[in-house]
Amino acid sequence: MARILVIEDEPAERTSLCRQLASAGHDVLDTAEAAIALGLVDLFDAEIVISEVMLRKQDGVAGLLTIRQSFPTLPFIVISEGNQQDAGTLLHAGGLRQAVWLLSKPFASAELLKVVEAALAS
Repeated sequence: MARILVIEDEPAERTSLCRQLASAGHDVLDTAEAAIALGLVDLFDAEIVISEVMLRKQDGVAGLLTIRQSFPTLPFIVISEGNQQDAGTLLHAGGLRQAVWLLSKPFASAELLKVVEAALAS
């Protein structure tokens, strides 16, 4: 299974994501702040990053762009509350075009795990 870093500032949503991923056999590390995620990606040797687009302390896209500079092939799964087209436009404007999967809230556990498998296969 994979080492997955989860970046989500809502505690209940972060806990839910981590439980779903761990129950599927993945090793999960989580943080509420994109600002410390870069160090965690390296320390944890993450294979996938799952991040909310809109974080309170930092724009999730800005955080992912920082990670992308150091880890250009690392797959990202991006979660948004809006529709996927709006999230995709935002991500492409920010320069995140490759190895990015989008999930719109709400989503089922099966959908999350399907996207994780697609990211791992890339």
